[in-house]
Amino acid sequence: MSNYVNLPDKSLRVIILTLNKEFDENNIDIEGNDIFEEDTVNLIDKTLEYFGIGGQDIELYSYFISLCLLNPNYLDKNTPIQRPKLNKYEVIHSETSRVWQTTTYRTVIPSYIELDENMITDLRSIELYDYWDGKIIYENVDDSESTSDEVDEINIIRD
Repeated sequence: MSNYVNLPDKSLRVIILTLNKEFDENNIDIEGNDIFEEDTVNLIDKTLEYFGIGGQDIELYSYFISLCLLNPNYLDKNTPIQRPKLNKYEVIHSETSRVWQTTTYRTVIPSYIELDENMITDLRSIELYDYWDGKIIYENVDDSESTSDEVDEINIIRD
């Protein structure tokens, strides 16, 4: 939690006024679900920088957007400023990717005959040997490519 959450109501009123003015002038609707678009966060950064508040993170952006939403009557000095409550969210996100990797396996094969590479190839062809049945002793991702991703779940974490 940063120092901006402890600002007095008087300072927050000026910040809310300035942010709302900027939102109106730039035709930004903070009640929609586009509040984390680049133009919006750049505007918030620029505005807060004027007040000496910096940092680029979700907590900061969500605090000031929520502050504006919670305080439609911010100009009424008799109405105390409502401060947002911080929540935590667990996001489950799946990615499908194509991976090129090198994997080295160690397999112990009992044999009364000294084995060579040709014999191992023959054992594979008659399905008496599969290297992936061995123990992985080295694995390195050489390259990868994300083919798709999606948000599976968003859950609020209750303390």
